[in-house]
Amino acid sequence: MFLQSATRRFNREFALVFALLFNAFSWYFIGRSVIWNSDANNSMLEIAFLTSIIVSGLLGSVLLAKIAKNKVLLAWTIEGTIVPFCLMVPQNPVLPIGLAIVVLFGSSIGIGMPSLLAFFAASLPVEGRGKTGGLVLFGTTLSASLFTIIIPELGIESSVAILSLWRLWSLPLVIPLFKGMTDLKFDLPEIASFRRVIHNRNMTLFLAAWLLFTLVDGFGASTVGNHIEQLSNGFTVLELAVASLSALGGGIISDWIGRKKVIMFGFVSLGVGYAAVGLMPTTWLSWLLFIVVDGIAIGSLWTIFTIVLWGEMDTRGSEKYYALGEIPYFLTGIVSIGMVSYTSAIPETSTFSLAALFLFVAVIPLMYAFETLPEKKMKHRELKIYMEKAQEAKQRYA
Repeated sequence: MFLQSATRRFNREFALVFALLFNAFSWYFIGRSVIWNSDANNSMLEIAFLTSIIVSGLLGSVLLAKIAKNKVLLAWTIEGTIVPFCLMVPQNPVLPIGLAIVVLFGSSIGIGMPSLLAFFAASLPVEGRGKTGGLVLFGTTLSASLFTIIIPELGIESSVAILSLWRLWSLPLVIPLFKGMTDLKFDLPEIASFRRVIHNRNMTLFLAAWLLFTLVDGFGASTVGNHIEQLSNGFTVLELAVASLSALGGGIISDWIGRKKVIMFGFVSLGVGYAAVGLMPTTWLSWLLFIVVDGIAIGSLWTIFTIVLWGEMDTRGSEKYYALGEIPYFLTGIVSIGMVSYTSAIPETSTFSLAALFLFVAVIPLMYAFETLPEKKMKHRELKIYMEKAQEAKQRYA
């Protein structure tokens, strides 16, 4: 009876966390598509949008850390259904108005995300987080790709309505947190300071590797995109399909063999891919190899670095770990916009060679980092597989 009750509770929490994460992540990508296809599409406002997400995430991890997660998630969800309508306000030619609107919308995205990710880490056992994170990004990739095609064909009013309604469907999932799920540990007994987070050696090592990866990804994105468009539009579809499957597969594998091994494989394989196109930039086969390797690396690394890893650094104050851990993703977008005039002047072969070099350098801090998945969890899985095989053999030869 106890095992059945625990299993039902895990399934309930898994479904709830998956739905909330899927809604929030896809809501961000849909909102970004709406902004990029609205009057707010210029470099200054793009930088303001990404900066507001970073700043609001840091503030949210401090101001909301001691508030029960159910209250934070409910207020955040309601805010997410209302704030998108500000995008309907004409934003040109009055730049300050557009700036204020974009900052408001970006803040509505960032302020509650650390609390949601902390809720994810507190709700699920460590050996099930990779699978959940992989499923979230698998579903997010597919839904965001669909909306990226639909949004440009719609007017701003219809786009905003879709964005608001998409956020609204998660509200019935948050409301039960006030009633039937009070047994969850929403609050942690001690909240870690940013000083403690920064002085966490494992956090610093993984964060350095993640920052190098995102910078390389943003640095080579324009050059890679130009080559892919010249070769075949099917390559873009292939990369997206591989990335979505890799997010799911990488998350599941990380629950079995650990996060660190999956991360190192992604870094090294992507470095080999960049080296291949750097040596043979005109060869179709080298680009096919790169597309597959890039999709595998992006899917698996995004799953671990954006959803799973930071909640396993410490048992206290995971909001702050997530707030800092998400910065490189958005910071890369800001740097890419500011450096586009400089990166375009670098020869293509040099771009690929530098990208490969930095990816191999990023492996160095990983060599000194500790695995965050407890070893006893991996040994337990190995023992479980062994026992299942032994039972099958016994039944076969009995």
